Amino acid sequence: MSLNQRVVAVVILALLGVDSGLRAQTLKEGELANIKALKCTFPVSTVVMWKDGVPEPRIRTTEPLAIEINEIDAADGSAIIGPVASGNSDVNVQVYGWNIHFLEVGRGGRIGVTTVFAQIATGDKLKATHTRTDYLAADPNAKPEPMVAMYYGECEARR
Repeated sequence: MSLNQRVVAVVILALLGVDSGLRAQTLKEGELANIKALKCTFPVSTVVMWKDGVPEPRIRTTEPLAIEINEIDAADGSAIIGPVASGNSDVNVQVYGWNIHFLEVGRGGRIGVTTVFAQIATGDKLKATHTRTDYLAADPNAKPEPMVAMYYGECEARR
């Protein structure tokens, strides 16, 4: 395992709160289905860029990514990313056990998956991750590379 891979693994384990001596507070199974809106902040990310055909992960702690998810209806499997008035894209919602997943597919090919866990991060905010993948080859002369990013943070829930 390369040094970059080891660093990424350590950061992921730390952010997920893996600790053999402590148990984080967890919501009861099914409680995530009662959430109606989320305000999420992701201060740390791992971004992968390809260099000479080889993916290279980089850990970033720059400006946090902020995502709002509104009008969550777990029974219907729907929600809206962003403010309701903005007309932002619809997303698919799935609640499984102690996880709620939001899947957004953009017309240009971007896919985003936000997962909120039924585990408290800080205060009453829930641990969460957000993944984005994208590839836009609009200019064949530019030789763009795919973009893959994983964000780590927490979400404030409104029930």
